[in-house]
Amino acid sequence: MTRDQKLNTIYRKMPRDFKGKIDGERTVMILRDGGTRLVYLRDLTDNEIERLL
Repeated sequence: MTRDQKLNTIYRKMPRDFKGKIDGERTVMILRDGGTRLVYLRDLTDNEIERLL
């Protein structure tokens, strides 16, 4: 599975309350650095992607 396919899968399966869009770019809320953060989907690290899949 390519990185884009993984990101699409994560976004599709993420609960509605934990995802959204800012200026047309997809965002998700994840646990990072000991707290909940809103990050652009494209900025997820490889480790975060694997954890969310």
